[in-house]
Amino acid sequence: MRIWIISTALMLASIVSNAQENFFSVTYGMGLPTAETADFIDDYSWRGVNLEWKKMVKSNVGVGFTTGWNVFDDFVNKGSYTDGTTTYTANQYRYINVFPVMANVTYYLDPDASVIPFGTIGAGTYRILQRNEFGPLLIEEKNWHFGFYPEVGVILPTYGSVDFFFSTRYNYAFKAGDARWDQSYLGFNIGISYWH
Repeated sequence: MRIWIISTALMLASIVSNAQENFFSVTYGMGLPTAETADFIDDYSWRGVNLEWKKMVKSNVGVGFTTGWNVFDDFVNKGSYTDGTTTYTANQYRYINVFPVMANVTYYLDPDASVIPFGTIGAGTYRILQRNEFGPLLIEEKNWHFGFYPEVGVILPTYGSVDFFFSTRYNYAFKAGDARWDQSYLGFNIGISYWH
């Protein structure tokens, strides 16, 4: 495993050192919980941000990193929550904070078009903090999860140096540590991007 990580890092460093152009984006991120995450919190999230950097290794291929923060929360009126063999029933305040740190590869269909569709595959780690508060009790999980995401989107070039950026990303984090389930959500990102 260690040899694979070192080989991958050296390959990426070689690719990045030969590239000429950088790509940056900053987006406002919204989220819709899916699967078991939606069983815990089913409310749409309006709170999130993403930062991304890529080095263009070809005119239509970029390799880079992305990070961000999404917050999900929900109030459950007299909801039930099972922890082990104990079930609690009370008003509950539920929270999930997600911090992805991911490497990715993006393919741009036509970088010179008036609308630039793209697809991205990313993999890395998610730091997920999950809380359930009810009455005097608090159940909290803090774990690093391995995960991945596919993403599709478009860039709308402007006549200036900053372009508009729209994408949809499916985030999937595998169960880890004391987490009870895998975490997943759809991310909807709107923002700006910059080629330099």
